[in-house]
Amino acid sequence: MTPIRKYFLTLLLTAMVVVVKAQSSRDIVGHWKDNEENNRLTEFYQGDDGLYYAKIIEDKENKDINGKIFMKKLKYDDQSKTYKGVASPPDVDVNIEINATVSWIDKDTLLIVVKNFFKTKEVRFLRIK
Repeated sequence: MTPIRKYFLTLLLTAMVVVVKAQSSRDIVGHWKDNEENNRLTEFYQGDDGLYYAKIIEDKENKDINGKIFMKKLKYDDQSKTYKGVASPPDVDVNIEINATVSWIDKDTLLIVVKNFFKTKEVRFLRIK
């Protein structure tokens, strides 16, 4: 193999590693704002159990839900490139758990889909930089 081919092969492999690393499951960690509730700031974080959670860290209109965890046990699925877990409506007093899927639209936008029987709701979250 010629030195030029080795160089390009190394460059290609490095680029592939960077792309894979950029789309790793840890990218979800951070602060997000959903497109429906512009007054609400959310934090996604990794728990001690290795799963991911989301909590409301600031809601200017409904301060009672500040600190409430509304997404639980999100586990990254390599095959589907999504997180799967459960969601609980933050502004409801009843403890309801609904199946939730979190997927990437782009590097700074998440699509959260919650399904309960025949009802489906989609919400986009935008990364706060």
